Amino acid sequence: MRSRLILLLLSALLALCAAPLLAAAANAQCNNSTKSSNCIRLVGAAGGVADPAGLFTVTVRDCVPQGIPGVTVTFDFSACSDTHVGAQAGQPYPGLTVDPGTRTVSAITDGSGVARFDIVGAVNPATRGTVAPTNCAKIYADGVLLSNVTVNAFDQDGISGTELADLALWATDFYSALNQRRSDYDCNNSVALPDLSIWAVEYFSQASLSSAGAYAW
Repeated sequence: MRSRLILLLLSALLALCAAPLLAAAANAQCNNSTKSSNCIRLVGAAGGVADPAGLFTVTVRDCVPQGIPGVTVTFDFSACSDTHVGAQAGQPYPGLTVDPGTRTVSAITDGSGVARFDIVGAVNPATRGTVAPTNCAKIYADGVLLSNVTVNAFDQDGISGTELADLALWATDFYSALNQRRSDYDCNNSVALPDLSIWAVEYFSQASLSSAGAYAW
């Protein structure tokens, strides 16, 4: 009788341990999660506040679908060769964790399953000669791949925020006809005059007056 009781207890314990893993696998198969855009914009800051033009949300849902709180949502920028992200100290938006080693930025979902990002970053002058592919950034939820997004940046030189010098660099991308995704602000896989209009709105907003003081990579 005692042996049978022990077996029942062990079975119950195994079931409890396996339940989260089974739920995670099921939720990964459902993938009812959504993102606010197919592109994420790296921005500057002004007055210690990240430019709201860079706000990006990821909503993690289960199979019901309901939002799942407490999930770690991670952007993996390791394949985005021509942009970089400000170091942890240069990220004024609350709740962001920058990992230089893995080139990732993470946030935790709230009670509604929403993770919010507003990342200070820029085009990397040292690697500007490279062309990052479309959808270079991967989005994970607790290690499960949800989606990919393209990365662009208003600050084209990584210093002094968004200024006229960045416009000159954007024009270089425009005339190159390579359609670098870093300068494609309307996220249609083409660097064209509508992107210039978006850049101008950003410039005159004065919401990206400063760049990151240091970069994570």
